[in-house]
Amino acid sequence: MRLLVLKNHGEFSLTKDLINNIPHAILSHTWGEDDEEVIFKDLVEGTGKGKAGYRKI
Repeated sequence: MRLLVLKNHGEFSLTKDLINNIPHAILSHTWGEDDEEVIFKDLVEGTGKGKAGYRKI
């Protein structure tokens, strides 16, 4: 499992893989057209900021 971390300058990053048994919640929601959804690849590559779903994160 990986988590989003909000950095001081407003950018997101991903944590390293977490292997400990920690409590967590999984949220799933769509915010628009398929091509406007922010996907994991967008977060890893730092793309997707212009997508409609990004501001919801």
